[in-house]
Amino acid sequence: MCGMEKDWRKPSTSMHSKKTSHIPAPRNLRSKTWRGRYSNAETAGSSIVGVKLTDRGVVIEDMPDATEPLVWPYGALSTDTPITIASGEALLNYKHMPGATLYVDDGGFVKDLCQSAKQLTTRSHRWRWAGPALAAAAIIVAVFGAVWLADLKPARTIAGLMPHSAREAFGTKVVAFMTKSHAVCVAPEGKAALDKLARRLMPTEMARKNFRIIAVDWSLVNAFAAPGGQIVITRGLILAAKTPDEVAGILAHEIGHGLELHPEAGMVRTIGLSAALDLIMGGSSGTAGGLAGLLIESSYSRNDERAADLQGLRLMKRAKISQQGLSEFFARLAKKERGGFFRKKGGSSPLDLVGSHPRSGERARLIDATARYPSTPALSPTEWRELRNICRMKSKRP
Repeated sequence: MCGMEKDWRKPSTSMHSKKTSHIPAPRNLRSKTWRGRYSNAETAGSSIVGVKLTDRGVVIEDMPDATEPLVWPYGALSTDTPITIASGEALLNYKHMPGATLYVDDGGFVKDLCQSAKQLTTRSHRWRWAGPALAAAAIIVAVFGAVWLADLKPARTIAGLMPHSAREAFGTKVVAFMTKSHAVCVAPEGKAALDKLARRLMPTEMARKNFRIIAVDWSLVNAFAAPGGQIVITRGLILAAKTPDEVAGILAHEIGHGLELHPEAGMVRTIGLSAALDLIMGGSSGTAGGLAGLLIESSYSRNDERAADLQGLRLMKRAKISQQGLSEFFARLAKKERGGFFRKKGGSSPLDLVGSHPRSGERARLIDATARYPSTPALSPTEWRELRNICRMKSKRP
């Protein structure tokens, strides 16, 4: 029955309208519930949802402002890149809801989905593209082949094929969108201290060329990586740190995200392959601004966070900066998590360091488990003082 749709009902294309109704959720739901991220074409954002696989299709639960679950029949599902059990992730589209996407990063989900929606698998995609194709389609086929042969995660593989110039241009728009209400900190001595941290963590000229790190005058305790090696660290995080080693550890983690192409892969997962290709081919500035908002609403998987932590620890060891300061930073955060110390008034922020990363206690234990090595302070006392005062001079543009 895989791929046949004629007996399925077409659901409403709007989640929020009270005049329409969804396909009622089937009663024989399987007990397993996965965690996914759902976005649609009507709102510039995405949300965490519960996902189940049933006899009738994929059931999406716990959507904001929705009174009942949404059912996507298997035969009406599609994907821009084929899914494989080895990849452990799936980015799904639905025929009757153009622009809507569902992303699930779980190997068990992908394994079960492959049994019910065989048209999404690598083999099905290969047969579909077996005949002659136009030049534009040939590019996509090449992407599919690279994913299949390399056995890599599709979103990251596609991100790796993007020109650095395109990733950097989009990342600059993300940073501008995110910091539009916050000035950039430009005190010369503080910038020199921040640049020194970057040089220690990225010792080669080529590595530094592919990254740009700025500090912004924002009380939020956070740092984030945007596509193209764009990294932002907030005044709130610098002041919350007790030592320069702690700041160096946070920067190393965000650089790790950049090295792993996590921001770019997140863009592909959030907006889909077609929108990513449109952006690479020179999409309008308005389109890029809207996509920036979507990307900011997304979050990394726990596997991505773990990979960035490991990359960060590798960079710190090579720079001979102690990882103990970072462990102490996360230990302090662990004590504050339940009290919401780092959250904005009135609710959480999509860039809340505690909310968007694995539990701080877990991260501290990972760091403590690594072997010690000879180290020197990341900055001198004078340089550390200047970094903490980096926002005494500001610029309105990043």
